[in-house]
Amino acid sequence: LRDVQQETKVGPVVVDLVAGGSNGTEYVHAHVDLTVQDEQQCVTYPYPTRGGVDEESLDAASEQALTFFAVTELHGEDCGIFIAPLARGRWIHIWVDMESDHPDAFLRTEVRKAGIIRRRTEILRWHTGPDAVQQNMSPPTEWACERNPAKAQLAHFGLRDMEDWNVELMDALHALRVQPRGFALLEVLALAGD
Repeated sequence: LRDVQQETKVGPVVVDLVAGGSNGTEYVHAHVDLTVQDEQQCVTYPYPTRGGVDEESLDAASEQALTFFAVTELHGEDCGIFIAPLARGRWIHIWVDMESDHPDAFLRTEVRKAGIIRRRTEILRWHTGPDAVQQNMSPPTEWACERNPAKAQLAHFGLRDMEDWNVELMDALHALRVQPRGFALLEVLALAGD
């Protein structure tokens, strides 16, 4: 996952999360890049345990399929809107381009709770095909990831204690580990811009 915020108190900030691994060596790399200050840090954590995860809510939501909701227009394109429940009473709405060269392209996602939009993400470049997914889920060597979270210099960004991370992020990481891939993707899409 990558989030780029151009306007913060410290200038542009780029945050990357890379989760992966296998056979008991699962990990999460959290990378923060303060571009104006020319500071960056990457901390490697063991993949989180279930602490704080609403497993019952995840299980219930994962059993429901993505369903067609409506047809609308977005940026001059005819779109189908599809919806699905997420954990913790949230719903994801996905705008899918119905007429372009890539009829499966996602154009927008919204996360709603109790009918209120909590997050909207405009997807500017949707990629499909075998080259769209990076096969190597290791962080670049220039990140110089530190395996000791206690040494996190950028602790004010919440990199030090995984227990303090956003519960929706923890749900998504858990979904990636144990839920069907389609549902895990919905949980990850719901994080964009968070």
